[in-house]
Amino acid sequence: MELKKLVCETSVDLYKVKSLIIIFIATAMLFTLGGMAYVKNRENQKLLPWLSEHYSVMALTQNTEERPILDKQKLLETIAREQKNYMLMKQYVTTDVYAVYDTTGKFFDLKIRKGRTFTKKDFMLGTDTAIVSSLNEEDCIKRNGSLWWKYQQKWYRVIGIYEGKDQYGEERSSNYINLTSHNLNGDVLDGTYVYDAYSKTEEYVNHFSEKIMKRYPGAVLDNGMYGDPSVKEFSNRGDNFNAMFLLLMMTALLVLIDSFTVCYNWIQARKKEIGVRRMVGAEKRDIYRWIFKRYYALMIGSFVAGIGCVKIFLEAASKLPVAHSVQLMFGNRISAESIVLGFGLISVLSFLVLLITLSQYHRKEIVGNL
Repeated sequence: MELKKLVCETSVDLYKVKSLIIIFIATAMLFTLGGMAYVKNRENQKLLPWLSEHYSVMALTQNTEERPILDKQKLLETIAREQKNYMLMKQYVTTDVYAVYDTTGKFFDLKIRKGRTFTKKDFMLGTDTAIVSSLNEEDCIKRNGSLWWKYQQKWYRVIGIYEGKDQYGEERSSNYINLTSHNLNGDVLDGTYVYDAYSKTEEYVNHFSEKIMKRYPGAVLDNGMYGDPSVKEFSNRGDNFNAMFLLLMMTALLVLIDSFTVCYNWIQARKKEIGVRRMVGAEKRDIYRWIFKRYYALMIGSFVAGIGCVKIFLEAASKLPVAHSVQLMFGNRISAESIVLGFGLISVLSFLVLLITLSQYHRKEIVGNL
């Protein structure tokens, strides 16, 4: 009878442990996916993924009847007086083409698969050069040993081809040309520009905007910083992220809330062991420390298992008709940042669950021996 009772108690204990592990794994999966969605969406919110968190989008318009007239060289010189280290790009919205000017060679950060990126020499000499996406390589022609790409009836020598798929597997088909190219000398200055000088962006863009509009009365330069509503209109991403992300987080919280009962039962299954430890001289803080260690050991092990489940989910989803939707929401890989976010969330919330559960035990004198 004693053996049968022991087996029954062990089975109940294992059941309670399994229930807690399942709760942790489910929560780990949801929070990790939430972290992936957050990281992915943050990149999507940017006009281009390699821009800093501080870039500005500017709309330049000019009344050519006013004198003096602002031209491209004067624009670059005015900006350079404020800050020599910056990147300026003109966006040709309808054709997904950007004209680039980078004073350092560090801002314009593309993964070049073949060839090279723009150099200071290209910008200084105004070379008619371009960097194209590997997805657009077939639009180029080979002539005299070089690859050439045609834009607005003018030819640009292709100096580099970058990888058309990013780290999440998403396609990027933008092409880039030299902003100082001789081919663009007759180009209309009006348009959308992207300015990036890292943390100093806002300070510098306000300074040179004022100077431009003072010196050139016909020029109007409106700007918005990354994250402003005025900047989001330049992104071509969907607007359903917030609703999907909220649903994901609410589901994770509901699962975690259910863990109160499971955690309560898990501690109750250790009531006898707690009593024995108290009898042999263990202090209250020692017992609490032991409970927390056991609890977090289960949580960490379950979190690792949860990451494995997320990998399986992504692999399975890639073979289903919903593959594109899943990729847009989460990407196709688990980044270190998403793991840190997921683990941070589950650690803090799990701590609160255990703390509240222990206080309930104390009030109900279930662990009165503590």
